[in-house]
Amino acid sequence: MMNKRIIKVIRVSLVLIVLSIIYHLFRFQLKVSNNSVSESLFIISLPFSLISLIKVTGAGSVFNGISFVTKSLGKNFRDKYPKYHDYYEERLSEKNTPNYRYYFLIISIIQLIISVIFGVNA
Repeated sequence: MMNKRIIKVIRVSLVLIVLSIIYHLFRFQLKVSNNSVSESLFIISLPFSLISLIKVTGAGSVFNGISFVTKSLGKNFRDKYPKYHDYYEERLSEKNTPNYRYYFLIISIIQLIISVIFGVNA
């Protein structure tokens, strides 16, 4: 169990670091400075931390409600899902994706803190 968590943390960390490196190469080429590293880390980690925060708090379920309302305009959809609860339960049963939201949130916040440290030391 613990090995799987460590592997997930390493995988998420590598994804964020690789994305930061790719951004740095496109934006600054090979000119490395504290400012460039700070910007690269910040630009990549900020969206990930905000999206992860939405996922952790469950605020994304608002979009499920909006999706249900727009789809319920069709007759076939209303026959299949007369209530939102039916629709929501089936949506939950369809989702078998790994749960990385906490890992992304923690690692992206750590990356944000590192970017601030690099920015202050510039």
